[in-house]
Amino acid sequence: ARASAGPAKAGAAYMVIVNKGPAPDRLIAVKSDIAERTEIHTHLMDGAIMRMRQVDATDILPGPPTVFGPGGRHVMFIGLKKPLTMGDKFPLTLVFEKAGSVTVDVDVLSAGASGPSTGRPAKGGLNQGNMHSGHKMPK
Repeated sequence: ARASAGPAKAGAAYMVIVNKGPAPDRLIAVKSDIAERTEIHTHLMDGAIMRMRQVDATDILPGPPTVFGPGGRHVMFIGLKKPLTMGDKFPLTLVFEKAGSVTVDVDVLSAGASGPSTGRPAKGGLNQGNMHSGHKMPK
């Protein structure tokens, strides 16, 4: 996860998921106690503007890694209960259609962290100023 900036009420986490089984699975939910809502998101083009949108699920195919990174799929924390501080850790539960619930520890890295290490650079970037375009944020 990236450290949050000042009083920001939203944050994001990135990861790499590898399905080592023989059949596809789906990530159908994410759960966390650090925010009012924890959601699976992606970026989509809306005309000439890139916007984030919540998705109900994402396919996790066997074999190649499924990357959640800046400019693409990610976990969104909306209504943070406290700032995400570099060096902290928190649990995140991933709920899969077939594999069930898996809880992982999320490390909070710097505010400019580029995403998960996949052996290749993360694609895209995150425009912090437009990070929440298209969302109704809690007050």
